[in-house]
Amino acid sequence: MEKLSKVTILNLEAENAKLRQKVRKLKEEKTDRYREYKILIGRLTKYIGELESIIRNREKKVVLPRKVVEAIEYLRAEGIHDFCIFQKSVDIQGYRTSRFCAKRKALGDYCRNEKWEGVQKLMATLVNGYIVEETREDRLENKLKTMLEAELPLPSEHNLHIAKLIVDIVKNVYAANRE
Repeated sequence: MEKLSKVTILNLEAENAKLRQKVRKLKEEKTDRYREYKILIGRLTKYIGELESIIRNREKKVVLPRKVVEAIEYLRAEGIHDFCIFQKSVDIQGYRTSRFCAKRKALGDYCRNEKWEGVQKLMATLVNGYIVEETREDRLENKLKTMLEAELPLPSEHNLHIAKLIVDIVKNVYAANRE
């Protein structure tokens, strides 16, 4: 076996030390990456849970006519708590008898229909939230907006404005023909 010179041995030991340092750094980087990976997995799991919750709650939301939604929002803006909104909406002497506020009366009438479906929907709405029911005008407006966006190179808000104008014209013509 050939003897290695002292210089060669010193060079090999220096290189060995450098390689050990690189291995240590790589291990540290691996540990850091693993820690970051665990943090990201935790965040993703949390976000997935939140999305699932949003989806579940969206499915529980009640579809309500616009006038009922406007009444609920109006009353909440006045500082009236949900329990009071519910109580006055179902009470015989409550919102249904209101002569001075059309929104309160609309909510009372909605809740006091003959099958009491409105009361059940109002309870679910106050707990789970609501989705505004699309009216015929809303559906027409959305269809017109979509058509205009396909045909006209205008910003979306301009197409929406044009669609609203067309819906208003159609409503006015329809109302004039009914008279």
